Amino acid sequence: MYYLREKMQLQQASLEIDPDNRLHPFPLTDVQQAYWLGRKVTFEGGNVGNHGYIEVDALDLDLERFTTAIQRLIDTHDMLRAIVLPDGQQQVLEHVPPFQLQVENLRGWDEQAREDHLEHIRQTMDHQVFSGEQWPTFALLISLLDEQRARIHLSIETLFVDGWSVIMLVQEFVRLYYDPHLPPTRPELSFRDYVVAQEALRDSELYQCDLEYWSRRLPSLPPAPELPLTSHASSLFTPHFVHRAGRLDKISWQRLKERAALLGVTPTDMLLTAFAEVIAAWSKSSRFTMNVSTFERPPFHAQIQKVMGDFTSLTLLEADYSVSETFEKRVQRLHAQFRDDQEHGFYSGIRVLRDLARKQGGAGKALMPVVFTSLLLDDIAVKGPKPWQNVV
Repeated sequence: MYYLREKMQLQQASLEIDPDNRLHPFPLTDVQQAYWLGRKVTFEGGNVGNHGYIEVDALDLDLERFTTAIQRLIDTHDMLRAIVLPDGQQQVLEHVPPFQLQVENLRGWDEQAREDHLEHIRQTMDHQVFSGEQWPTFALLISLLDEQRARIHLSIETLFVDGWSVIMLVQEFVRLYYDPHLPPTRPELSFRDYVVAQEALRDSELYQCDLEYWSRRLPSLPPAPELPLTSHASSLFTPHFVHRAGRLDKISWQRLKERAALLGVTPTDMLLTAFAEVIAAWSKSSRFTMNVSTFERPPFHAQIQKVMGDFTSLTLLEADYSVSETFEKRVQRLHAQFRDDQEHGFYSGIRVLRDLARKQGGAGKALMPVVFTSLLLDDIAVKGPKPWQNVV
């Protein structure tokens, strides 16, 4: 705990709000750089974007108000105007072209023809690959279904905004749509300020301490799970991800949360362990390493929660199923290992992967392709001694 307090004090001391340089180029974070380079065809499993697709139906949609609300979001939040420069830095553009909403009128179409066309839109937008080097890095389309119903299609590149930022953007859009006179909520703190502060920490003793921690862990870190594959990732020129869905009923979910509280862990810890159980059941190796996406908004400034950007980091988590034990014991062990690893997060999981690639000569290979990500709002908003290290 003392170590974490030292980190907090260092982060606060490193932060400087710099409005004069808000539009100047600044480095990509480790994860952003991995996202940007990983979409290149030279990388195993590449040629695919790191983006999200959402569609939702709306009633009596006012297209003018819709467009105005989107334009205000673009004008307010820097990272909705960001691009990657040829030298690998990022920059917020001061001015971008006015947002033009794309609308398709499907009113009066035959039902089957309309559904076929909607499926075509879904397949096209769900697999978009934005370069990140040109604006915009998102696409919006409205399909008018009948006189009242419309379908909103959103494809957004998450190179510049993480999952929590997207949730905040949706919430703010709804407020602006229903109340166009609301004042903008642009924070003084910028994502650039955050990144510059994080970069400065790499000269600190605490960063060196985290580097040494992972250097000690690296020789014993097991490889990725050995899963049965119909084809190897290196043979896929255009990978497609498929969405599978499942639900827990309200009573089961409540019981899971209560059980997690009794064990002193979060619901995300429970789901992470269940995920690892499934991976272990199919993996040839009983010891393996997973990539866990982490959500890091260190509270070294009151406005940090209002800043849109990609605050994602990665933690390499070791799972050991060579010893038989109860699920509860596994949850607590994974929880303890994960928290210990996170406490040494100044040296990011991306840097650990780079070290591993140099050691194994695996440049271009997907070394740790099994990733666990959670966006449980209860966990993100968790209160306690580590609110800046919550799983997404």
